[in-house]
Amino acid sequence: MILTEHGVYLRERVLELARAGVPFSDRTIKKNLFSAVARATYAVADIIAPVCSYNATWERFYGVPDDRIMVIYNGVDERRFDDRNFRPERPTVTAMVRIDPLKDIETLVASAPFVRERFPDVVFDIWGPIHDEAYNRQVVELVGVLGLEECVRFRGSTSDPAAAYAEASVVALSSISEGFPYSVIEAMMCAKPVVATDVGGAREAIGECGTVVPPKRPQRLAEALCDMLARPEEAVLVGKRARERALELFTLSGCLASYRALYAEVASAVPVGARA
Repeated sequence: MILTEHGVYLRERVLELARAGVPFSDRTIKKNLFSAVARATYAVADIIAPVCSYNATWERFYGVPDDRIMVIYNGVDERRFDDRNFRPERPTVTAMVRIDPLKDIETLVASAPFVRERFPDVVFDIWGPIHDEAYNRQVVELVGVLGLEECVRFRGSTSDPAAAYAEASVVALSSISEGFPYSVIEAMMCAKPVVATDVGGAREAIGECGTVVPPKRPQRLAEALCDMLARPEEAVLVGKRARERALELFTLSGCLASYRALYAEVASAVPVGARA
């Protein structure tokens, strides 16, 4: 059995319980149940292949030895997510996310007034499907309360995410929980600088090719976005370095090769009769 964790199962269940306002007694019972599920799954897995080293810290905490952990980063197709060498006329902050509480779109929206103070013509383009209708209403309401109707644009889903990334001056991610975020490595592969919250494997992905900030801190997020927007030539160079890093570490072909090698290794250790 090979187990891959993109997001950390237990952590995300605990966050859901906290958001839902479940009574403490119920929350404790459910947390213990989810913990037992995670421990049992970890115990029977021959190899656990987290998508980033951050996930591995949780697995080690729950007793998984290092010799059963093999980090395999997510990968994206460099031919699809290419560098189109396009620079938008207006300062543009792009987010490629599903509308969901874990993505904390409210913090991104709340950062917009601070950015608009320095860049009055800035636009925030939010691409992605609505995953939680109630949360979407909260976000739209916040846009109205802050008077950002002309600044924040909900663009919906897209069949060509690379074109959406190309329209960005900087790509933002404001999540409170992540595994190894695809939107970050897709943006990097498209040669765009990234500002992301310091959750999950975002810091591992970005390296020196962007900025990480604490989650749920709109002003800190705004400061980092403004820093990128204020230095457009340098931001372009950061984006070029980001693509080089993505080509080295986060290609789809490299990801698939690592999984195939792992499957072959695990399968070769299984007796022939057991395989049949």
